Amino acid sequence: MADSTGVSINRLYCECIHGGKRTNRLVYDKLHILAYYYPKQGYIPIVSARWGEGHSSDSTNLLEMVKQVDFLDNEYLLADRGYDCCELFEYLLQHNITPIVKTKEFKWNYKVSKS
Repeated sequence: MADSTGVSINRLYCECIHGGKRTNRLVYDKLHILAYYYPKQGYIPIVSARWGEGHSSDSTNLLEMVKQVDFLDNEYLLADRGYDCCELFEYLLQHNITPIVKTKEFKWNYKVSKS
């Protein structure tokens, strides 16, 4: 399973320019996790995690995490629409992992195969 969540730290601001004016912006980061799910045993161990900027791409971060893990033994990867990415799908299929990701409606047809 893959997921990400926004993380903000109360009252931590950075100075930036927005709309031509100097302003303070709330610091916003994103935590990405990759976890296994063992329903029979009843636990979900976190395999990998990445902390990034709030606007960082879900699919790019997951692809980097998956490439760093050397023991992918699951048959499926569950993820939400944020992980809809051709490059990620190709990598998973090459490693015999079926991605179960709801694709975005506006995307084109994928030309991804296991070969």
